[in-house]
Amino acid sequence: MHFMQLSIPQYVGRPVLAPHRATRSAFANVKASTSGKSDRSSPTSILTSDLASDTSVDPAPDPAQLVADRTPPAASEFSIPVSHPLVFVANLAIYSMISIDVFSPDSLHLLQPFDEAVHQSALSNLSPGFWQQVFGNVFSNWWTMAGSVGWIFTTATALSRYNPLAWQACALGWSLWIFGVGPIEHDPLLMEVLKGSFSRPRPSPLRCTPSFPSGHTAAVVLVIGALLFVLLPVVYGSRPGGGGGGGGRNGAAAEAAGGDGNGGAGSHPVLEFIYSVQGSWGLWALSAVTTAVGRLGVDAHWLSDTLAGGALSAALVSGLANATERLACDDAGRRSGR
Repeated sequence: MHFMQLSIPQYVGRPVLAPHRATRSAFANVKASTSGKSDRSSPTSILTSDLASDTSVDPAPDPAQLVADRTPPAASEFSIPVSHPLVFVANLAIYSMISIDVFSPDSLHLLQPFDEAVHQSALSNLSPGFWQQVFGNVFSNWWTMAGSVGWIFTTATALSRYNPLAWQACALGWSLWIFGVGPIEHDPLLMEVLKGSFSRPRPSPLRCTPSFPSGHTAAVVLVIGALLFVLLPVVYGSRPGGGGGGGGRNGAAAEAAGGDGNGGAGSHPVLEFIYSVQGSWGLWALSAVTTAVGRLGVDAHWLSDTLAGGALSAALVSGLANATERLACDDAGRRSGR
């Protein structure tokens, strides 16, 4: 009796506990199978209503949200600074203005005094010995050759893994190299058409091929610019932790596209070098200036030739970067199912 007196107050006024979720589900199934209509006034309907209003029942998850949670970092976050449309438009405008200034009879020919001054300086300092080799071989060709090796190495890395975005970017880059302004031993299609259309004589009478625009300068701007701003970021990603010149978001984009967002072993010296040069405007400008000085030093081009070639290829690099970003957005759309 004493036990009953102690136990009864413990249960007085306590609400009836909700049945287990599986029990409630079974009860609902039995109710649905035995009655086609629900009677709100019946005890069964009241109990069912209480069960439905139980706040402990988790809402059914949204399938779209589940897919979004499993989706890797969006490749649309891939960001290339040089891809901005203003970079493309500005460089095309510079190339056009140089062409008009040099070839239009009604232009002010603002660059002509600078062309003549650089030409006279090259004639007074040019010698067939040491400086001829330095300007003609080292300055004119070194950056383009080094960049071409980087292209080959980066393309081989892209082909060694599943990275469709990197494959497409490399294919576009090599297309520009072959048909645009890449080779320096012979002019590709675009440079041949431009030089043949303008037919500008070179400053040195020893060279009989057309001069405008400078193929060497155009080649180095394309090769180095595309390597630093497009190929390296899309193939290797950025430095782990968001560092590197290519932008902190590129690693996630490369990983989402099938690449290695962390670049593999982040402490490897080669990868550290790759991360350090990605997106380097200074290195890009240095390669262009060095090559232009080499072409001017051997009196192979006018100053305006080198400026036009550099502006033309800078526009091509910007277009390549913009196309790569669009491919990344398309890849993100396919992954998200939109």
